[in-house]
Amino acid sequence: YIYAAACEIDESTEDAILNEKNSKYYFGVKAFPEAVDIDSDSLFTTYLAFIKDNPQFFWIGHHYSYSYIENPSMQINGIAFGIDSTASDYADGDYRMQIKEEIFTEVETVLEGAEDYGNDYTREWYIHNYLCEKTVYDLAGDHAHDISGLIVDGKAVCESYAKCFQLFMNALDIDVMYITGTSNGGGHAWNQVGLV
Repeated sequence: YIYAAACEIDESTEDAILNEKNSKYYFGVKAFPEAVDIDSDSLFTTYLAFIKDNPQFFWIGHHYSYSYIENPSMQINGIAFGIDSTASDYADGDYRMQIKEEIFTEVETVLEGAEDYGNDYTREWYIHNYLCEKTVYDLAGDHAHDISGLIVDGKAVCESYAKCFQLFMNALDIDVMYITGTSNGGGHAWNQVGLV
């Protein structure tokens, strides 16, 4: 239920969140119509699933808060997502809106090019090549870990690449998962794609 409610953020609400000048740390307090019984571990799992499934919310950090009521059990009645603290410029609502516009202008252009390809495999390959050609691996980039690092700056790490790839596959309605784990002893991110 919480995952579905978080995914119901419509464009006008998203734009209001993006432009919110006073939300330097948290935004999008989502009050639920009714309280939900859920433990904190399940809430955390739900939060991670939402973040991993929705790379378009590039300014969301790795923290959240929630409100609850205590009757016999803890019942969640609202959630707020944290703004990415590693990219302090995301605290500015105007900046978030500007970056969103730059990202989705580029995404629309790339997706128009994908229309020339006849099936999911060739569209996936086209997106893969676009991302590889556009990207310079750069750990030091301000936005190296979110989609704006690759799409706007052209500087990114595996996390940004995987999130961008997922964004494009979602737009093309191709099954994709964002996966995290380790490789050669360090953190790594990649995608799993379902092609038929």
